Amino acid sequence: MYSSAFAAEYQIRGNIIGQRATYQIKYDDSLFEIARMYDIGYNDICNANPGFDPFIPEENRFIVIPTEWILPDVEIRRGIVVNLAEMRLYYFLNDATNSVMTFPVGIGDEGKETPLGLFSVIEKIKNPAWYVPKSIQLEKPDLPAVVPPGPDNPMGSRALRLSKPTFLIHGTNRPWGIGTRNSHGCMRLYEEDVLQLFEKVDIG
Repeated sequence: MYSSAFAAEYQIRGNIIGQRATYQIKYDDSLFEIARMYDIGYNDICNANPGFDPFIPEENRFIVIPTEWILPDVEIRRGIVVNLAEMRLYYFLNDATNSVMTFPVGIGDEGKETPLGLFSVIEKIKNPAWYVPKSIQLEKPDLPAVVPPGPDNPMGSRALRLSKPTFLIHGTNRPWGIGTRNSHGCMRLYEEDVLQLFEKVDIG
């Protein structure tokens, strides 16, 4: 399992969490690999470092790691809050720690937007099968009606079903899409992140 070098859980002491960092590029690095190592999205690292080749960045140069965030402006800091513009999920822990976990997400593509609203988690699913929606079957007729759990399943190893029908928060078998608009509306997380979130979140 891929391991992030950066903390996902922060104690809340104000409206800002985290701290910006720098990283010196090594031979054979890519911005995608660095982004995943620091648990940020592909868009975050590219936007913070314009002019760098994302696939073959220049060795030994320093880049900015944008690991400082303003917490969402919500009345009650509780449960999951997603900032779609930021492509980032915040989970306010419902315990005495006064802490928040945060993860980058991939969201719905143009014309297939991730819905806005207040939803609840109605089901937690380990190793989900993917029941291919009819709209996707029309786009990709070679797909089977059901994709079983495994490396070919785009839902990854964990899924949280929401009260909005057909929409889920889940893992992915395409980690390079985290921090981009590339889904049909669901929210995708790195596998190492969805495993953490899955263990913390309660149904309801």
